[in-house]
Amino acid sequence: MKPLIAAALALALSATALAAQPQGAAGAGRGPGDMIKQMDANGDGKVTKAEFDANSRAMFTRMDRNGDGVLSGNELTPPKRPGS
Repeated sequence: MKPLIAAALALALSATALAAQPQGAAGAGRGPGDMIKQMDANGDGKVTKAEFDANSRAMFTRMDRNGDGVLSGNELTPPKRPGS
């Protein structure tokens, strides 16, 4: 159950980060439809549990910066952009 909670948290953080981007920022204008397109592996306009799970696993892997299979607080903080 804990991996599912972590995956849901990761998805929620990603969605929140997308929504918080100012207009003109990289990826601006992306909304739920764009997220569906990204997750929809077979292009049918729907996201199955298997497609969702695959995307959650990939997101978890990207967020697990030290590769230990566990998300810690410092990994949930967005990496600093160069020049900021």
